[in-house]
Amino acid sequence: MGDVCCEGDGGRVSVIVPCLNEADVLEARLGALQPLRRVGHEVILVDGGSTDDSVELAGPLADLVLRSPPGRAAQMNLGAREARGGARFEGTLEDGYRACLW
Repeated sequence: MGDVCCEGDGGRVSVIVPCLNEADVLEARLGALQPLRRVGHEVILVDGGSTDDSVELAGPLADLVLRSPPGRAAQMNLGAREARGGARFEGTLEDGYRACLW
């Protein structure tokens, strides 16, 4: 991972998670990312207009909760702009997580 991360960021990874009305799976999926937070990586949830309790549930489980216009691209772009890690990992709640480092 050291080759992917930028110098000066301490090897920090930003996990960007887009969300839309996913309260039913949010706690379990974000809960699985808590070990990463404990060692200094960040979890950013970007909500695209949920009408359920997604935003409220995410608060204690994410380092940053953002609201964006609807649409996965808008959500990911906002998360990427706010991310502080040298590497970013795109996660989706509906089908688990897939690596997308850039």
